[in-house]
Amino acid sequence: MGAKGSTFVVLDQARMIMENRQLLYFTRIVELGSFTKAAAELRIAQPSLGQQVRNLEDELGTALLVRHSRGVKPTEAGAVLFQHASRILEDVRQAKEAVLALSNQPAGNVTIGMTPGISDLFAAKIVESCNRDCPAIRLNIEQDLSVRLVGRISLDDTLAFALVSGMECEALQTLISMPLAIEQLYLVGG
Repeated sequence: MGAKGSTFVVLDQARMIMENRQLLYFTRIVELGSFTKAAAELRIAQPSLGQQVRNLEDELGTALLVRHSRGVKPTEAGAVLFQHASRILEDVRQAKEAVLALSNQPAGNVTIGMTPGISDLFAAKIVESCNRDCPAIRLNIEQDLSVRLVGRISLDDTLAFALVSGMECEALQTLISMPLAIEQLYLVGG
């Protein structure tokens, strides 16, 4: 029994199903002020995004967003949820980074350049190995001509490394190159 004027809130744990994904969707809608922009950025269908917000509103028993001709704004309850959700998502991001740092696993984005022919031979195996051995790495493979890939490595830092033919590497003494294979070429005629 509580003192006079005390309020007791009983939460049904079975009904508390709020997910990080829903919080992420909700915060992006509020930040962008638009379901359309959030759906495009999150790469989710707008009706699905709307359903996730309706699920949150049903769970919390209150409207979270006010829709108007220029987009959406959070209600008072929506503004409170936005503040908490932003902190929760940041805490989850930091927790993930802390755990990954302890495991000494490499993490982040890595872009590898490959010529189309080399990509046909090696890309699938490299992606498979990376996903298995370094799951915290987001691997991007870009195809281009050897000359362009080597030029990008020497001019910017968006390309981690490239698998290219050897002639381009020999021309630039400032880069480190390592032979991986010897290729035999044949002239075939009839």
